[in-house]
Amino acid sequence: MRKDQKRNSRTGGFLLVLVSLATALPASSASYYTQRLEDSRAVYVTGPTGGDDTRALQQAINQLHEAQGLGVVFVGPGRYRINDTLYVWPGVRVLGWGAKRPVIVLPANTPGFQDSSHERVMFFFAGGRPGFGRGAGRPRGSVAAGAPVPDANPGTF
Repeated sequence: MRKDQKRNSRTGGFLLVLVSLATALPASSASYYTQRLEDSRAVYVTGPTGGDDTRALQQAINQLHEAQGLGVVFVGPGRYRINDTLYVWPGVRVLGWGAKRPVIVLPANTPGFQDSSHERVMFFFAGGRPGFGRGAGRPRGSVAAGAPVPDANPGTF
């Protein structure tokens, strides 16, 4: 195995798991929560915009984190397109609801996600504010080779 393949296999493993899950589950697969759950402390994203949904999703995550420090962001049914890394802060969980499972996709050839020397991920489970986990000169959303993914576990999504 070449050096660059070995590095990509380590750092890309988390993204590969997410992409594998997204491709293994058809967009029409049933959601565990078929009805919207009402929670006065939760933040809701009711549906995709039809364009880039990165900002709406990140604002919902940030709003919850800033107001309460922890809680749930409920994402309604639909296909959400993102063009940048989504930062999920400690204590924040993102759960989908609806008759059909919501899907978050990174479109093919999204700018900034092709350079293997500055690998990026769709989701970054951060341990603090934006920029956490970046090395000097690393772009936002990039992760160091072999860096652990803090605060992520099998119950995260």
